[in-house]
Amino acid sequence: PVAKIIGKLAHKAIQRWLFPDDQNFDRLLEITALNFGLVDENQRENALRTTRKLLARLQKHKIWVEIDSATVKHHEVPYTMEADQLIDSGKVDLIYQTDLGWKLVDFKLTQINDIDQLNVEIKKHHHQMARYRSAMQKLLTDDIHAQLCFLDCMGQVKIINQ
Repeated sequence: PVAKIIGKLAHKAIQRWLFPDDQNFDRLLEITALNFGLVDENQRENALRTTRKLLARLQKHKIWVEIDSATVKHHEVPYTMEADQLIDSGKVDLIYQTDLGWKLVDFKLTQINDIDQLNVEIKKHHHQMARYRSAMQKLLTDDIHAQLCFLDCMGQVKIINQ
């Protein structure tokens, strides 16, 4: 359960675009952890420390610079669309616009220990990313470049273009 809460903490901070160097970062994480029921102080501190580490790692990556300097960015973008006579709905972590066009990023916090596990995770999320890309293309009426962003891939950030 703590791993899921770490994911929620990281997603909340990314949604607010708050990172460890921001004075409001620790307060947001503390409140969010408590709201998700992480009342044990040791577990909470461990979750906050891990989240800080992952987001500091993201902040050092070139994708952070690109997103941070984007002219337009939208977090947690909801969508509903019909596909093959079924209704699909969800939320896209982040879409942003650069000089080269729109980009979509889905952040993943699964700890990846080797290339085989990375390949399994990429396959696992392939259909999800295709749905996200299709939904955002319909919304924006423009082509969109989709990326998976693994925050804990063999100790680093790994971007996978979809």
